Formats: sequence, structure tokens, C-alpha cells
Amino acid sequence: MCERSAQRAQLEPPTLTAGAGGSASPPAPDAVVARPQPDATGDSIGAVLIIDDEDILRETSQDVLSQFGYRTYGAASCAEAERTIQEHGAELDCVLLDLSMPGVSGPETFRRIREIKPDLKIIIVSGYDAQDGLRGFPPGATAGYLQKPFNLKALHAELQRIIHA
Repeated sequence: MCERSAQRAQLEPPTLTAGAGGSASPPAPDAVVARPQPDATGDSIGAVLIIDDEDILRETSQDVLSQFGYRTYGAASCAEAERTIQEHGAELDCVLLDLSMPGVSGPETFRRIREIKPDLKIIIVSGYDAQDGLRGFPPGATAGYLQKPFNLKALHAELQRIIHA
């Protein structure tokens, strides 16, 4: 729920890994990803809420996206996500939502987000392929889908496509 600082560890892994219930570990950096710059006013290039129960994935995503110029928020559960959206919903551009979480599931979290802020763009993130991962969501309900592991270039491209569409 707290905003991540760009001054945290300088992590730029090319791929974020995890998967449907598996443990996660940060990959070894072996590629350089160009960093987009904040706009001319110095503002962020977008605000993203990352909802993932795996601390290392959530925190690494926040660190890297912050370095790219995004304002980031993190939530490890549906309850944390709901609080963050209630507090910062007006500034949020997009949500990255892990599909497989203990307690309140990804699909139920999706439904609750829609109740709080119906127009918030939500990208589903999962270790499952898109066909399986999006099962149960109405067609067109999600703004996008990223299959883990995904590389940072794909993540940034998807965020830019959705935020600036």
C-alpha cells in the first residue's frame, strides 16, 4: 500500500518469474531495458497498482516500474487493494492483478475492484496461458493479459498501450 521509492535497489531484471502457486525468485539480470522518461512536467508516466501475494514479485515490479517513471502502489491481498483504490483511486491508471492468490481469489478481487472503480483498467497476470487465465471473465472485461514469466519490455509496452490508448 505504500509508494515505492526509485532509490531502492537498482533492479532491472529482464523477466519476472513466478507461476501458479510456485515460489518466486528474481531472475539474474542479463539484458538492459531502456527506461522511459517522465513527461516534461516531471510527473510520472502513469500510476499502477500491483496486486500480488508474492512479495518478491510485487516489490520487484514496483521497484522497476518506479525506475521507469511510473508511480506505483502495492497490495498483497484483496483487502489491501480495496484500501489502496479507495485512497488513491483517482490517480490510478491501471492495475496488475495476479490471478492466483490465497484467500480472496483474483477473479473475486477483480469483481470488487469493479464495484469500487468500474472504469479502472485491469491487466490480469498469471502463470497460466491466456485462454485458461481469462476463463470466467466476460469477453472484453479485462484491459489485458500477461503470462508469467514476462519480460519488462512486454510489461512496459502493455502498460503504455493501455494507459495511453
